[in-house]
Amino acid sequence: MLSAIVEVFQYCGELKQIHFPRLYEEVQIECSERKIQKMEMMQFLNCVDELEYYNFVRIERNKRDAKASMLALKVELAELKVALTALKE
Repeated sequence: MLSAIVEVFQYCGELKQIHFPRLYEEVQIECSERKIQKMEMMQFLNCVDELEYYNFVRIERNKRDAKASMLALKVELAELKVALTALKE
């Protein structure tokens, strides 16, 4: 999930807000590339909530449809890359 977030924000710019479907699509690509089970939308939403809890991201929630919510980084992209590298080691 973190590597998908890094990919999206590297491409779109770290100051942007990303719609959940765009990020979910990137997560699915990461799962395919790593040959692991794809993530269901509910799992994705729970993971995003966890990332918000740990202050990695900020979520602008759409009360009518969770899938229409947006995500923005609360940390610098470089800091997120360091966290990702530490997890890989």
